[in-house]
Amino acid sequence: MHHISKEEYTKSLESARLVQFGLLPKIRHLNRVIPDSFILFEPKDVVSGDFYWVGKSNELDYVVVGDCTGHGISGALISVLR
Repeated sequence: MHHISKEEYTKSLESARLVQFGLLPKIRHLNRVIPDSFILFEPKDVVSGDFYWVGKSNELDYVVVGDCTGHGISGALISVLR
């Protein structure tokens, strides 16, 4: 069994945080779809089980908010990618 050090664990969490924030829409994209809007995203921990997405298709605006709490970090990220 491989035991990871606290430093390895911290680096892993930071990598997951970067992946998560890379997947989330930027505020400029949100403002193109919904002008004068904002995002309040305050994860309790380094990586959150929550995510959001915005888009526009066929003259309709879409906003999706998801909560993957309880699935762990990898489960939350996989849920966002699906």
